[in-house]
Amino acid sequence: MASFTPSHSRGNVGCLVLLSPHCRTHKTSHCYRITYRHMERTLCQKEVRHIHQAVQEAAVQLLAVEGRF
Repeated sequence: MASFTPSHSRGNVGCLVLLSPHCRTHKTSHCYRITYRHMERTLCQKEVRHIHQAVQEAAVQLLAVEGRF
């Protein structure tokens, strides 16, 4: 299963999600491809790293997932 969800805010984030259940553990793996963009300027790597770190921490805390980031 795959889906694409575009963001319509000023700072766009597009997301591609791939879901695949494991045959033995019955866990579902999620693979996300996130694109960070700003409509008015180019983002520097330091800004993107800070935002991505916040996304990782929120996923672990709020969704109780095991992260392999």
